[in-house]
Amino acid sequence: MNHAPDAAMYTPRSVKLRLCGMMFLQYFVQGAYLPIVAGYLTDTLGFSESNKGWFMAAIGAGPILAPLVVGQLVDRWFSTERVLAAFHFAAGLLMLALYKQTEFGPVVAIGTLYSVLYIPTTMLTNSLAFHHLRDRNADFPIVRLWGTIGFIVPAWFVGFYFLHDLPKAEVIQKQAVVFLVSGIGGLVMGLYCLTLPHTPPDRAISGKFAPGVVFELLRRREFSVLFGVSFFIAMAHQYYFNFNPSLVNNVLARGGYESWAARFMTISQITEIGAMTLLGTAIAKLGYKRVLTIGAACYALRCVLLAGAATWPLGDGAAYAVAGFAQALHGFCFSFFLAAAFIYLDQASPPDVKGSMQTVYGVLVVGLGMVVGGIWGGWMGDRFSTGSGADTVYDWNPIWLGCAGLAAACTLVLAVAFPRTNNDVSKASSRMSDD
Repeated sequence: MNHAPDAAMYTPRSVKLRLCGMMFLQYFVQGAYLPIVAGYLTDTLGFSESNKGWFMAAIGAGPILAPLVVGQLVDRWFSTERVLAAFHFAAGLLMLALYKQTEFGPVVAIGTLYSVLYIPTTMLTNSLAFHHLRDRNADFPIVRLWGTIGFIVPAWFVGFYFLHDLPKAEVIQKQAVVFLVSGIGGLVMGLYCLTLPHTPPDRAISGKFAPGVVFELLRRREFSVLFGVSFFIAMAHQYYFNFNPSLVNNVLARGGYESWAARFMTISQITEIGAMTLLGTAIAKLGYKRVLTIGAACYALRCVLLAGAATWPLGDGAAYAVAGFAQALHGFCFSFFLAAAFIYLDQASPPDVKGSMQTVYGVLVVGLGMVVGGIWGGWMGDRFSTGSGADTVYDWNPIWLGCAGLAAACTLVLAVAFPRTNNDVSKASSRMSDD
């Protein structure tokens, strides 16, 4: 009996393992295509920079209305694991359809429909994990790092089995295989979701429209500042995926290593594993304000280094090192800002709207922010590049330093406006429960 309180703080091992498998598959399907899709659109399909930007915007546009539907589904009507299963299975079929498409209209249409289904699942897997983890600060970073591992695996799998040591022209033509790998992964994930711990809706707690409660909470300073900054960080996040594949190809081409581009970019996820393991300790020692501020600052520094890798007078080895360090910072960008923000919002939200809070926040992070970031990236690509397709030449300084300035402004706003007193989330949660 004396050990019962301590035992209650530990999540059963079997539950942790199932959640780790969920995160692995969740990000496996995204890791197959996201690192190279921007380069695929221009190099393989011959899309213009603005068309590429519209596609990158489209994969964030679909979920804009998701919180009005998905949040209500999981907070009031259906179990989370069944919603996840249905969405992933349908998204996997769409990705298989995208494998054969080469025209702008069908590619954008399928990409938009895919995002309607896939993007909300990233928030729902977070919500499901938080529901079953008893010590979230300690357990969630470990569970979530398996998502990072899942993101890394397809890049190496595709690189070794489909693109290994091929000349640049063949690599460009065969890149569509990533959509096939992603689609199959999505179907497997859909089936796996049916084995996840049951996570029923919380119908008995409140009859209010769950997303409406979330919008009421945005009047609080801690939420309004975090949501506002996150919108612009999301722009920088999507902007990075718009240009990073081309930048890496540009740098690696100096030594003829183009076929290593996808694997080189997994440096980002390798460091993310380390950053996620440190996240719980960092939150406990530094508090949410400092952790979030460090994460935003990493976005700014990463952009400066990417500009430097392409434009500073460096030898090949030094250019690879600078570009690699910039990739490595992505792990801290994601973990110390996005993952920390999801943990903060889960702990600070009332129990009956946690799913809706994650989904509404996700719309600003991967929805509206991705839309604007994609369009902005397309406009910058048109303005600061010459040529087309695989022969495009970019003016990297304005492209990356503009994004660095945006991230630096976000860092300053967090440092000044995010309330330090809300590092103690239990106090914030207590105030909300009293409302």
